[in-house]
Amino acid sequence: MDTSEACERRAWRLAALLSGDSVRAERIVAQALDAQPDPTLLPDARLDRLVILRAREILGESRDPRNRRSPRRLPRLPAPGVLLDRLRASHRQARGEVRSRGPVAVEQEDIRLFHGEAARAHEALSSLSEQAREAWILRELDGKDMIEIARAMDCSKTAAARHLEQARDRMTLLLGEDAEDALGALRHGADRLDPGAFIARRAVVKKRGRRLRLIVWLVMVVIAIVMCISVWGRLA
Repeated sequence: MDTSEACERRAWRLAALLSGDSVRAERIVAQALDAQPDPTLLPDARLDRLVILRAREILGESRDPRNRRSPRRLPRLPAPGVLLDRLRASHRQARGEVRSRGPVAVEQEDIRLFHGEAARAHEALSSLSEQAREAWILRELDGKDMIEIARAMDCSKTAAARHLEQARDRMTLLLGEDAEDALGALRHGADRLDPGAFIARRAVVKKRGRRLRLIVWLVMVVIAIVMCISVWGRLA
């Protein structure tokens, strides 16, 4: 594993624990890493800090009721093929024929990263305040010490410890008698998180980006050569 992949894996794991679903986790990582000239040079605490900042923005947007309103859209006409199938089905039904079954609907991809008791524990975790949730994840799921937690959260050790204590008390209260089982399931689920699919997609995107930059560079070189030849021709 190269340093770039290790960096992406670290960032994705924290983003996944903060968000609980693969789509938002990938958005968080992309925004955190793509803005850096070389993410592999970042200290671990700085990388965690960038992920936390982007997570606060993205998760905050999803919780803001103003962002849940879908914009008005004009009615969308069905495609000609769909319209024709509807007319045929209506005609067969009018003639008393059995209506043919349409194509099997494709199930929507499950973007959730936790299920069962782990999902219940993560739902309780998501209801905490931002700093309480971050402190709990960094300590209970990532096993970081208080100095690392304070650096990642950009606060004092005392403040980080206070947020962690509040998170522990709140999680125990929300999960009730089954708190230990639910938290154990969440820890087990966190240990099994695999960013392999995300790493593969990101590698393809980066490869396309390099290819596009090469093409742009070659085009600029050709344009520069043509301009030089044109100027030389006029001076000669």
